Amino acid sequence: MKRFAIIPTGLLVTGIAVGSQPANAQVRQTVEGAQQFLQGLNAGGGSGAYPVYVVNGFATFDESPAMVKYWQKAIDDIDENGERNPCVTRITDIQLSMPSIYAKGVRWNMGDSAVLSVPAGGFKVPRHIHWGKVSVSRQTVALEDGTMPSHHVYASQTTAFGTSGNWESIGFAPYDVSLADRIEYAMKFLQASCDTSAETGF
Repeated sequence: MKRFAIIPTGLLVTGIAVGSQPANAQVRQTVEGAQQFLQGLNAGGGSGAYPVYVVNGFATFDESPAMVKYWQKAIDDIDENGERNPCVTRITDIQLSMPSIYAKGVRWNMGDSAVLSVPAGGFKVPRHIHWGKVSVSRQTVALEDGTMPSHHVYASQTTAFGTSGNWESIGFAPYDVSLADRIEYAMKFLQASCDTSAETGF
């Protein structure tokens, strides 16, 4: 069984730095454009960024807390009222079979040692991610010898299941670090642009 080490690279970043804009920043940046970028990645198009739906707080592996990652198959920008909303991403299709388990700093295959407190079928679609309420985080995941690194970028929110410390995420896992930078920037842009508390000036 292949084992993957997880290398933290600055988690829970919720601000957006002016100096972090990508080289193509001369194109006017909007929340609609950021949504279009993420939706295009999710649809494929040779992007090389594997889309993932991630839940934390609903599984253990060898009695240790674990994250569970599923293939996030389709997203759009329709909110709970059926309206297009650039500050909401709706996850419309999740592949619930063959999830990956992340525990003890290592990636594992789903097996007898994993215990789900919520069955896979409990994560029913659609799921709605509200960008003004997310935290953006990033990890580098590699084999134990450091080879085959991929850069996982997530936007996480507390789940509707309600217990403290449990969250769900929309995410992407590209191998290319520059693409990971662009994904992280787009997510931070959406978070900052959709955060209604920013209207207070703080």
